[in-house]
Amino acid sequence: MEVPEEILYPIGIQSFEKIRTLKLPYVDKTGYIRRLLNTTNYAFLSRPRRFGKSLLVSTLEAYFLGKKELFEGLEISNTEKDWISYPVLHFDLSRSECTDPEKLEAYLKNTLINYENQYGVHNGELAGSIGERFGWLLQNIKDVTGKNSVVLIDEYDKGIVDVIDNASALARNQEILRPFFSQLKSMDAYIHYGFITGVARFRHYTLFSGMNNPDDISFDGRFAAICGITLEELLENFGPRVEELALTYGLSHESLIKRLIQKYDGNRFTDAQVSVFNPYCLLKVLSKLRMDDFWLTSGTSKVFIDYLTKTKFDITTLTKEWYTSKFLSGLYDTENPIPLLFQTGYLTIADFNLRRGKYKLRIPNGEVRNALLDDLAPIYLGSKIEESEISMK
Repeated sequence: MEVPEEILYPIGIQSFEKIRTLKLPYVDKTGYIRRLLNTTNYAFLSRPRRFGKSLLVSTLEAYFLGKKELFEGLEISNTEKDWISYPVLHFDLSRSECTDPEKLEAYLKNTLINYENQYGVHNGELAGSIGERFGWLLQNIKDVTGKNSVVLIDEYDKGIVDVIDNASALARNQEILRPFFSQLKSMDAYIHYGFITGVARFRHYTLFSGMNNPDDISFDGRFAAICGITLEELLENFGPRVEELALTYGLSHESLIKRLIQKYDGNRFTDAQVSVFNPYCLLKVLSKLRMDDFWLTSGTSKVFIDYLTKTKFDITTLTKEWYTSKFLSGLYDTENPIPLLFQTGYLTIADFNLRRGKYKLRIPNGEVRNALLDDLAPIYLGSKIEESEISMK
């Protein structure tokens, strides 16, 4: 058998510009940009970790900066004619050590100072909160550039979920973040577009009581595959590598596809009957030409561990009930961890009843089943769960 050609896959690379500049494999999601702009001026998207939220934000940043050259050959290049460059303010809370409120505040302040320097709107040591400085920046960027700003906030909820069991740190983080987020309402006249991502649903926490809620597109079928990779995208973008994987395992094309679907597909986030592969895990498979369990080893959420350690919920009932989107978007509760399991990707949508407006859940695929049942359940729930006790259907 011939030695497969070595291919560099963008595993863990969250910079759209880097991927395009290095000519790394990229699944074209740029068609969703036009759909976003035609849908809302403020959007919020919730997806589990490792589903490409940060890459999506980076793609939006490149688009709003007018970096036309990076989009050559991609879907949006067929429809975009103007390529107007806007001031872009990109905040990524995953870069902050949110368990320490002082470090969270320092991250936001330093990011604001960097943008003040970038756009030449120095204000010295402006007194007041992070929010006041943010609002001042938005106003003065408009004065200097003549354009409203684009605000991109990635992993907005990290400052909450990382300290959700630490009352004093939680209160302090909310104190820091509340005036910051309130600017998205009070400075609306200076904002061209806003996009926010996270795992936990946006409408919770008093953190956001001072601002207009953005449009939550998390359950919107029009954006079912905005993150993740569909089967069609897999075959279109990685067809030759899929064949190499089939040869490696001595399987026919059809058998290999069936195995990939069973082990890595099945993540469904909306009422549309569209499921996606976890891109991190799929690229790992293609890179290594090996079908291992990559999701759990990518890092288990601290909040997931903390809550399952305390819950007494009967895990065998997870896939037997119907739930509203409001319930699935709810706050984490140790007495009922369903929202946590759904929002972190351990459960996914199995079915949607339009008349009742309710969803039924299931474990998305074999890899997540292994992560939940074989590894996490015995450790954090104190018992071994048999496969037959929870359905993937």
